[in-house]
Amino acid sequence: MQLRLGGNKNNIGPVLTGLLSALFYQLGFVLFLFLVPLQVLFERKGEQPFFVASISAWAAIALIRMFELRRMEALAGLGALAAIDIAVPAVFLFGLWVMNSRHPQLPSTIYRLLIAGLVSIVVLVPGAVALLSHEGARSLMTDQFRMVYNSIVSAGGGVAVITFDEFLVMSGSLLASSFAFMYLVVLSSNWLLGKVIGSSAERALALRALGGFQVPLQLTWPALISWAGMLFSLVLPLGPFRFVFWNAGLTALLLYGVQGIAIIRHEFERRNLSRGARTLFVGAMVLGLMIPGLNILVLIGVPLLGISELWINYYRFEGVEQP
Repeated sequence: MQLRLGGNKNNIGPVLTGLLSALFYQLGFVLFLFLVPLQVLFERKGEQPFFVASISAWAAIALIRMFELRRMEALAGLGALAAIDIAVPAVFLFGLWVMNSRHPQLPSTIYRLLIAGLVSIVVLVPGAVALLSHEGARSLMTDQFRMVYNSIVSAGGGVAVITFDEFLVMSGSLLASSFAFMYLVVLSSNWLLGKVIGSSAERALALRALGGFQVPLQLTWPALISWAGMLFSLVLPLGPFRFVFWNAGLTALLLYGVQGIAIIRHEFERRNLSRGARTLFVGAMVLGLMIPGLNILVLIGVPLLGISELWINYYRFEGVEQP
């Protein structure tokens, strides 16, 4: 792909799209949708405008973050903080490129997603370790967590259920156990939402692809091992391997959850359920996600339905005789 970035009026639109993406990144309530404008652009204009917009978005985010850091008081670890602030959007933009690239050597969508997740770990984990090794940066992050803690306590009527130290340890453990999973959720949802918004043809294609979604058999054992590791980590001190098992296990739950949804959708079609019955079923599942205790059953049950296809034939694919 040949890029001509200079003196080309056709780049004005992509640059503006990149600036819109950077604006989303700065606004908290749409932060997790900042890749959607870029994906919409890719669907409508192609790879070169997408590349120009991605570079523009990253450059704008980097400049804003550097300006914000310059306004802060000097502290040890400022360089590490600046590096990871710039690396985070870069990793997301790289992941979106991996998902969209037409390079013939790149594998299927699921493996592209996992490649992007692996890159996020390789890049961000060393950066986070370097950041936490500086007292000044640690102090700054502790202050930010304290603000969140105080807000939660205030919302609870001033009654603290746990101490701030316990909250800090719990929050750090939660982030370490799920950051790669959360990265994949944000990346995949932005990619899919952008495809659906960007093209009506992609909208229909996405629905057909959902019906045929299936986790590769090669990922079965890694998923089972990661789930076993999650269970063992609840009773045994596994050290840093705990975070590996939880990130991998949550990712496996996500993939098999999508497969479970695909099976449910197939059963809707196969049994010719009315739109009202489908809406009622989906509404009940959404309601279940909001009810403590029941939400665990939904979050575990749907992935279990997905992995059950290893042993149960749901007749989802062409060429398989219907019962």
